[in-house]
Amino acid sequence: MSPSVASDAIRLEMNCEQGPETVVTDSLRLQQILTNLISNAIRYTDKGSITDIAYLVSDTDWAIAVKDTGRGIAKVDQSKVFEPYFQSGDEKSWAVGSNGLGLTFVSKLVRRLQGRIELDSELGKGSTFTVVLPCQLRETAAS
Repeated sequence: MSPSVASDAIRLEMNCEQGPETVVTDSLRLQQILTNLISNAIRYTDKGSITDIAYLVSDTDWAIAVKDTGRGIAKVDQSKVFEPYFQSGDEKSWAVGSNGLGLTFVSKLVRRLQGRIELDSELGKGSTFTVVLPCQLRETAAS
């Protein structure tokens, strides 16, 4: 994703030291989730950093957090960001090329991987999207 950063004012950092040694998951869906979250972070961060951190949550779950120092999301909008076509803020603050479907797509993929997604954000200070997933996918009838 480094080539996507158009400015030297943004640092991309990755920390997997606390992550699990082995994960059994759908690697394509995981890649789609991370690509969308990191792309959004790049799109809404003008300067500062974007940090991806993988860590164990428990013996059975792990998490990856995508944290940025970007624009942040107003509290009033945080419960709506995973809804289709929703974009936080006013039209002037919307990113070029954004259609409000990326986080909806991410949320659906996370659920397909039997996980959950959480948002922690403060307007003007940045956002952290945390995806919590099982270390090993469980068998389901829908698979």
